[in-house]
Amino acid sequence: QYYHNGYETDRIIPAYSHIQSVLVTIIVNRLLQHGDVLSNLPATQLNVDFCAQYLQNHFHIAVGLLVVGFFIYDASTYREDLSYTDIPVSTEALYPRRGGPKNLPIADTLVSDDDCPENTRAKHKPKLVVLGSGWGSVALLKQLNPEDYHITVVSPVNYFLFTPMLPSATVGTLELRSLVEPIRRIVQRVKGHFLRAEAVDVVLSERLLEVAQVDATGEQRHFYLPYDKLVIGVGSTTNAHGVKGLENCHFLKTIEDAAKIRNKILQNLEHACLPTTTDDERRRLLSFVVSGGGPTGVEFAAELFDLLNEDLGRSFPKILRNEVSVHVIQSRGHILNTYDEALSKFAEARFAHDQVEVLTNSRVKEVRPDKILFTQKDENGETVTKELPLGFCLWSTGVAQTEFCKRIAEKLEVQTNRHALETDTHLRLNGAPLGSVYAIGDCSTVQNNVADHLVTFLRTLAVDKGKDPEKMQITFAEWRHVAQRVKKRFPQASDHLRRLDKLFE
Repeated sequence: QYYHNGYETDRIIPAYSHIQSVLVTIIVNRLLQHGDVLSNLPATQLNVDFCAQYLQNHFHIAVGLLVVGFFIYDASTYREDLSYTDIPVSTEALYPRRGGPKNLPIADTLVSDDDCPENTRAKHKPKLVVLGSGWGSVALLKQLNPEDYHITVVSPVNYFLFTPMLPSATVGTLELRSLVEPIRRIVQRVKGHFLRAEAVDVVLSERLLEVAQVDATGEQRHFYLPYDKLVIGVGSTTNAHGVKGLENCHFLKTIEDAAKIRNKILQNLEHACLPTTTDDERRRLLSFVVSGGGPTGVEFAAELFDLLNEDLGRSFPKILRNEVSVHVIQSRGHILNTYDEALSKFAEARFAHDQVEVLTNSRVKEVRPDKILFTQKDENGETVTKELPLGFCLWSTGVAQTEFCKRIAEKLEVQTNRHALETDTHLRLNGAPLGSVYAIGDCSTVQNNVADHLVTFLRTLAVDKGKDPEKMQITFAEWRHVAQRVKKRFPQASDHLRRLDKLFE
């Protein structure tokens, strides 16, 4: 208060002393209110002025002791341990043998296998290799028993990313560092090892994983990593749908993508403020297009609107707010079409209220640096080509297989799904040696063969009734009984079973 009232510097210290005296007096008065505690003290000690003066004289001493104690504690946290001057490292780790179809180095032993007694004991345990550092891989690591396997995690990024909040980071609602956790910290909990590299191929017959990484010279090095059990959790990549000009788009899969989007948005806003920017160019710079009406596209459009509507007017000229436009292009009849219909309608109504244009039944044809071309059906059902000025485009139109997953699918004839690797109900990769390769997360899909089980349930019903399964007819009530049994075993088949109910209408 002394400072804000305009007192000079030489009055600040007296003000501090005055505040100190007032605080000490208040403390003593509080103590004197408890007469039962101070009743046994001499009368002279109950004098407020004496107690206040006593505490004042020792106030600086107490503060000094606290400061000294803090620095002593801080100094005690530094550690100089010279016991790490000689570290045992296996010769096999420094000079790995070569082998495999491509005669590459085989990392039977890692350089960290002899760092501690626990790692040394784990050298001879079954080798578990986990690919990826996403949700599936991290969930698996948190459930593993460190005593069961020699664990190695391979991922091109050294962090775990909290992807649901990634759209918020693109506009500054959340800081980027708040969405990541070092993957090495998670791996250390299970006494595992981490290699920042990328899986390229796998030799199923020899149980060798081909890994590539860029060394200090910028050259890409390949080597084999042997495994007893391999868990594939590499996720997916963005689906291009064969559209031209995606180099003019931004994607939202990694923390680097979020940083690029934030910089692009700010760059467009700054360029729109320049006096040399024409009206048409300003409107183009402030035209933000989101291709894809799924959860990522819808959430990003909502975050972008909040930024432009709430924060833009405080820091930028108000004319920018009047010329900003946000567009969502969706190929289906509604946005969020994979969710409940009520949620989809609510999102569309909210966007209409916020003046976010939703273009349904539209397909992007080409993305150019200054505009985006898309086709849309008119009222007569005819397809017409339209265009929008483009200052920024986010491409979030679904996912596709990574190159690594495509190579695995090509090796296995039973892998006929073009979008994901098929597994059985135990997440074991179909076609791979049983119990050696697993697939989890977005890169996989569980093949339940619900139709085969449905036929089995119907045949069982016929046998129970003593009828021929090929000629037996069932009532709707009997079908509902069978459907309940199928639903209990395969809950994800509920929608398909409801469609079969229409056969009895």
